[in-house]
Amino acid sequence: MQKLRLAPSTVPTYTMTLPITGTVVKYRPFLVKEEKILLIALQSGNPNQIIPAIRNLILACTDNKLDTKKIPSADASYAMLQIRARSIGEEVKPVVKCSHCEGKTPIKINLEKIQVTKTQEEEKSPSIKINDDVTLIMRYPNIHDLDVTKQEAEMIFEMAYSCIDKVMYKDKIYDRGDVEQEDINLFIENLLPEQFKQIMEYLESAPTIKYEFSFTCPNCKQKVRVALENISDFFL
Repeated sequence: MQKLRLAPSTVPTYTMTLPITGTVVKYRPFLVKEEKILLIALQSGNPNQIIPAIRNLILACTDNKLDTKKIPSADASYAMLQIRARSIGEEVKPVVKCSHCEGKTPIKINLEKIQVTKTQEEEKSPSIKINDDVTLIMRYPNIHDLDVTKQEAEMIFEMAYSCIDKVMYKDKIYDRGDVEQEDINLFIENLLPEQFKQIMEYLESAPTIKYEFSFTCPNCKQKVRVALENISDFFL
């Protein structure tokens, strides 16, 4: 008897517009083999596994057109939520912890209701003048810039280093790759606190994916206010 040969099923394609950069990109739903890798990473709870898994999945689903290392964090989170919605539905049930009794409760969320939120009404300029000769041109953080496994102070400084996109020295603009990492680090460490504050204010103004809601804890009956901000929050 002849064996049945199954060909891979046809996968639909969709189009999305990233909210921060305005990039229009075609994408497809993720496949079972890709979902498996993502779930294993999410269940590990280790950011060093979760972030690369998200990057690889987005790359695969956009035919290598969308690299999370080159787009703001909010755009990467938006892309991931769109891909997830088209893959297994708009509804997710993340488990949230009660701030009173620490009881865990699954909550239903419609991904289509999640929007990109600006942290400030007035948009900050990415150009930060340090002195008459030097102006730093910043970029918004991507999902790879924030290493939550490190201490807060170290994490903040590393993010500041990595989010310098260009350096304007007098009338000439240098790409980040044209400046030695050691020189960048030394330059930042020797800024005045007020100068460094300008860098942090720009980074903190970056738009984010955020979903806030309230629910009554079924365990202690207290009302709980929850804010989901990290991309992994929507899947755990």
